[in-house]
Amino acid sequence: MMKLSLKTLIDPEKAALAKARLHAWWEGETFDAAAFAAARQGSGETSGAPAFTEDAPEAPPKEPRLTALQILWGDNRLMPGDEAEDRLHPARLGLPATGTMAILGPSLAAPVLAAAEAHPGAIHIHEWREEALPHLRHALFGLRDRAQVESLDLDLFAAPLDVWDGAWSLDEFSYAPNPSRLAVQIAKGLKAGASVVVECYVSEGRFSASSAFAAAFAEPHLPENGAVEAVLTTAGLGLEDTEDLTAAHLAAAKEGFRRLEQALASAASQGLEPGVAREIAWEAESWAHRMAALHTGKLTRRRFVFRKPD
Repeated sequence: MMKLSLKTLIDPEKAALAKARLHAWWEGETFDAAAFAAARQGSGETSGAPAFTEDAPEAPPKEPRLTALQILWGDNRLMPGDEAEDRLHPARLGLPATGTMAILGPSLAAPVLAAAEAHPGAIHIHEWREEALPHLRHALFGLRDRAQVESLDLDLFAAPLDVWDGAWSLDEFSYAPNPSRLAVQIAKGLKAGASVVVECYVSEGRFSASSAFAAAFAEPHLPENGAVEAVLTTAGLGLEDTEDLTAAHLAAAKEGFRRLEQALASAASQGLEPGVAREIAWEAESWAHRMAALHTGKLTRRRFVFRKPD
């Protein structure tokens, strides 16, 4: 007889799947895993699955790099962003209140918390920066009844089948070594008729990417103009909208450096940890190159909206 592992017993989703398989075997029936998953999703049994244990995870230790980046970009952010814009994404996706939203690559919790204010349903967070994961889980403990945080491997990510009512991707396509594979996985995860918002950098000409992204968490694989549209439409998604965010991105970056100036002035009398100061210096140097590329049009920041056919 089939045995359930301890890990399966702890996970209600895996336990339900194992029980259904066992019942089909006992009755001599053929088990259809896809139909079972669709039935549970449709009934709402999978929504709101707890993402964390009942005990709040301990606050992760302060890490110089993450501390430095939040001094620049604000609490729970590793790059320039805008809370009001983040809050609009559920509406851009046309998410139903009970739908499941996927957020890929938010870095830290600020984008998720903003989106969660506008979307009361389940949120699946997939993050590829390993350093950010414990901070995400700690900051999002209050959303444990409807959010789950998982690690995302840019090379090997396998999306669940037809689960997401909408998805928001931040910078995966700026760093993914195999964007075609990633596009297929995003299309796989979306339900029929669902949309995905993709935000990323697009290379418009030759410039020193190694200098502009020297402080990045992974080697950049910046798509050229037209490449994002190509890989996602090839994966079966239709392009519905595109927007140039470069000016707003530059404005947010400049605001970050104004914030840094104020933070350094207040820290002058108290001192700044050497590790944090070093990370700030590296980040400022790389952003000087990145902003120059954005100003000259060699690099742009884009937002794309794609939709999976009904």
